[in-house]
Amino acid sequence: AADMPEGAPAAAAEIGDVSRSADLSGLTKAQRDYLRAQERNTKRMVSESKHKSYRDRVSSMNEYLSNLSEHYDVPRVSKH
Repeated sequence: AADMPEGAPAAAAEIGDVSRSADLSGLTKAQRDYLRAQERNTKRMVSESKHKSYRDRVSSMNEYLSNLSEHYDVPRVSKH
């Protein structure tokens, strides 16, 4: 604990359970809200993805990429 940087309360809150008030005592309301939202989103994403197999995740990603517009394609560099 002695070698922790000055931002240690925020780092500890990101790693551990955000609901513990000891980790959040030195943070502003906006920082606490951000960390809580981040934790909720992480839990949601993990719960959604743990039911999919690797093959299902890959096919979902491929479907997502195929639906993107050509704006995201790599531009041609030469005319050859």
